[in-house]
Amino acid sequence: MSTPWRLWRGALLLAMAALGALYAAVALRFFAFPYGDLGWAIDHVVWNAWQLARGEAVYTDPALGDAGAFMYTPGFTLLVWPLVALFGPQLWTARLVNLLGAALLVTLVTRETARRVRDRRLLLFAPGLVFLLGAANFSSLIVVHPEVWAVAFALLALGAARRVIEGRAAALPAVLWTCAAVATKQTMLVHVLAIVVALAAARRTRAAAAYLLGVALLLGAGALLGQWLTGGWFLRYALLGAHHAMQWPELPRVAEFVARQFLPYLIVVAAGIAAGGWSGAAAGGEPRRTTLSDLLRDPWLVAFALSLPLQPIVMLKRGNMPNHLLGVSLLLVPLVLQAVVALLPALRARPGVAKALAALVLLWTAFRLVDDSPPLWRNLAQHESRLAVMRRLETLVREADGPVWVPMGISLAYRNGAPVVAPALILAEFLPVMPEVIEPILARLDRAEFQTILLPNRGSFFSLLPDSEFEPRFRAHYRPVEVVGGETLMGTITPVTVLERKD
Repeated sequence: MSTPWRLWRGALLLAMAALGALYAAVALRFFAFPYGDLGWAIDHVVWNAWQLARGEAVYTDPALGDAGAFMYTPGFTLLVWPLVALFGPQLWTARLVNLLGAALLVTLVTRETARRVRDRRLLLFAPGLVFLLGAANFSSLIVVHPEVWAVAFALLALGAARRVIEGRAAALPAVLWTCAAVATKQTMLVHVLAIVVALAAARRTRAAAAYLLGVALLLGAGALLGQWLTGGWFLRYALLGAHHAMQWPELPRVAEFVARQFLPYLIVVAAGIAAGGWSGAAAGGEPRRTTLSDLLRDPWLVAFALSLPLQPIVMLKRGNMPNHLLGVSLLLVPLVLQAVVALLPALRARPGVAKALAALVLLWTAFRLVDDSPPLWRNLAQHESRLAVMRRLETLVREADGPVWVPMGISLAYRNGAPVVAPALILAEFLPVMPEVIEPILARLDRAEFQTILLPNRGSFFSLLPDSEFEPRFRAHYRPVEVVGGETLMGTITPVTVLERKD
């Protein structure tokens, strides 16, 4: 490699490493943060794990009062549960499990890349691309969410399926890893179809049938067990996402976001396929044209092709976030680098084109660095002010003269000795299918039962729960006494309006 190319490669890796270091800095800085500042799921995961540790019912009738069950399948909660049972409802327990899952994901992606590329110098780009694609998946590697471990299990299932295609005995691991993925997040079901397609394309028909039967039986048994243990409420929670209203007018905006994040990489993959990157030549055999069969026998590629159009549709659900793109972005990394390997011979023969593309790659990386860094820096810069906000809110909860309602950020309640009452996110999930779910909390407000209410960002609160039902009750029985965090950005939480019961 000539000196200019060494410098180019060094600059590219340095930019990726800088972004990775920034992610690491944010993750470490907020590791012991006493509230789920980075994301909303952490409060509910830790609460449900703490309920399990104390032998309390988790999946209960939300119309009867204070249901707090996470609206995803419980795999991630079960992973966090042992630590919570040992150390109590500390949020760092979920962060630790999430970071372990993130490390596993980077390892799996790098290992898959090593299987696909002969030039080991490209391996360093695999973790770099993971971070470069971070904005596409809402920085899910450092935001506690079931997506991380769900995707990790799914990638392990895809690896087992590839071993079946190669003639090795891995059907049972494929079934087990798939079921673990679905038991952690429901949308991982898409990988079942991907694996069946890949096995069928490789003429492993019996293996495909056995795999599909095994997954159906194991997931069915798990669903029946969940229904039995929860008195029939498990599937009601697990299927709540199917009742979301789809915001189809948002499709152009979502499509633009996905295209802006992924289009350059998709062009590279398409060019690599055209150059024979998925043919025998890629494996060291005789060069030939890539066929549809070559593509369909690659479970990783099939999973990407199925997930890419599906996940933006999932993002159209009300209140959704781009964390659903984590799996898509990680599936893309080895595919891009495999495509690069296929394109290198042609680029070596056209040095002018190679230099122009190298400049474009540097520009794109610089653009992503400039675009992705400010939000991460803001998290670091606002750490102390956010900590001050949370300390003030914790003081309000601990020193309240009577009952307190914390609609969002429920860790503020259970970490400070207050009961978890009517979490707004749970109510909002059930509202489309059980409108009566808000009646118990409305009755409490009518009775002015709470002494103090920490009303979160009012715009976000009323986008979850109907303004027409809550606002008149607040006005009738409560008065605002303080606004906390008005100048500190904490997503849907701040500013917090502190309401006190009228005398």
